[in-house]
Amino acid sequence: MRVILEIGKKRKVVAGAVDWPGLDRSGSSEERAIDTMTSYRSRYAGVAERAGLASAFSRDGAVEVVERVPGSSSTDFWGVAHIPSEFERDVLSTADLERRLGLLQACWDYFDDVAARVSKDLRPGKRGGGRSREQIIPHVYASERHNYWRKVGIREDDEIRLTPEELAAHRTVFVAAIRAYNAEGKPARSYPIQFLLRRTAQHAMDHAWEMEDRDLTSSRAANWSRARQCPPMDLPIDVGSMQWEFPGELYYWRGPSPYHFIRVPEDAATEIRAVSPLVTYGWGVIPVNVRIGESDFSTSLFPKDGGYFVPIKDAVRQAEGLVLGDPVMVEMAIRT
Repeated sequence: MRVILEIGKKRKVVAGAVDWPGLDRSGSSEERAIDTMTSYRSRYAGVAERAGLASAFSRDGAVEVVERVPGSSSTDFWGVAHIPSEFERDVLSTADLERRLGLLQACWDYFDDVAARVSKDLRPGKRGGGRSREQIIPHVYASERHNYWRKVGIREDDEIRLTPEELAAHRTVFVAAIRAYNAEGKPARSYPIQFLLRRTAQHAMDHAWEMEDRDLTSSRAANWSRARQCPPMDLPIDVGSMQWEFPGELYYWRGPSPYHFIRVPEDAATEIRAVSPLVTYGWGVIPVNVRIGESDFSTSLFPKDGGYFVPIKDAVRQAEGLVLGDPVMVEMAIRT
């Protein structure tokens, strides 16, 4: 199995299976990233089977690292590949492209099937929170529209909630655009086509597996339910694991310090308020790391009117081509 390793600057390594889009996992070292990825082989087998590639997947055995890519702060921040490898810059043959598109469709189908069978309410994450099923589904769709469709020239309003039929139609357009870009040997903006396929599939599978792991109808969930009846333990809150992704609108606030902002949604603001005494460095200000498009930056949430606002630096606005009123997808985590 050919694998690319993206090595973060501090603490994370991402292992991605070149020929099997969606099989990406991270760890604290090269060895742990590879071990984690290979431990998910049995779970990914369902995707390969849907694509008619079960035998080929079972035969693709020993790991062969074909490239090590220096990562970025986002590699450490999200534990997800952000830097395309040189290996992935090659234009795919028609046969290989169609094979990978079949696997991408299988990842989408797998996600949809998981979303249909897991419980509406999901087992809380390690910090006692986490999205519900009804939040994960639109999150995956919105992130796909904002982060991946736009790279091949497809723009849709992030606030639109597509029906399954509308989503399928848009994905057909997305796949057609991928074929056209590959035929012309064009990258999808900063992503080679191979990397675009890999990242799109990875995001769907990551959340499909998350829903399976947090499903309250499973036997593991039954054990969790019984455990919840035990006396509560005084555990510290893992603020370093608190992360959010949300759409917002860029607006301008005139003072006293003129700046561009995006408002944090109320559900995220509620979680942030709960840990504010642990992380603020004064006046309720919260240090965070933020990613918008291809731009990563550190800033501090500004508390106002009972909520929080993300200041958007001019350099970020200019780099991402943002203007007032633009819908913006924000990825954010507390900086510790």
